[in-house]
Amino acid sequence: MKHLFTILALAGMAVFSSCSKDNTSGFVSDGKLTGTWELRRISSAMLQPMDLPAGNGATIRFSASEYARFENGQLKKRGTYTVSDDATVEQSVCLVIPAGLFTKRIVYDNNQSATKVFIDLSDGSLRFISGCYAVDAGHSETYVKVSNSAITD
Repeated sequence: MKHLFTILALAGMAVFSSCSKDNTSGFVSDGKLTGTWELRRISSAMLQPMDLPAGNGATIRFSASEYARFENGQLKKRGTYTVSDDATVEQSVCLVIPAGLFTKRIVYDNNQSATKVFIDLSDGSLRFISGCYAVDAGHSETYVKVSNSAITD
């Protein structure tokens, strides 16, 4: 019985120590997010999706821990971000999401109380989804990588 308790305790510690909610999970730690991404598609619960042309000036740049958002080529916001695992996308956006998509949440400027924004990087596209579509508050954006250059001071 004593050995069983020790084994269970060690297994529990291994499970909990392997869970990480920092900026080192997935595509952030391997550098896939780093670079300049240009907005190419916007959609919301109430409007038809809108495709945007290349060179539209709406970009977001990521380094390992900082972001900068541009509109019409002009800096609009700059700060820090973290990415963590989050399995609540379906509850947050009120949609059924295919397994394996939008399993990470991005938090800008340590604002944990902001509407959850989920992030997915696949097929060469960076996608964000947030808001509850059932109450006409859903929103998604799709970006394509236009440069590997990140934020510079």
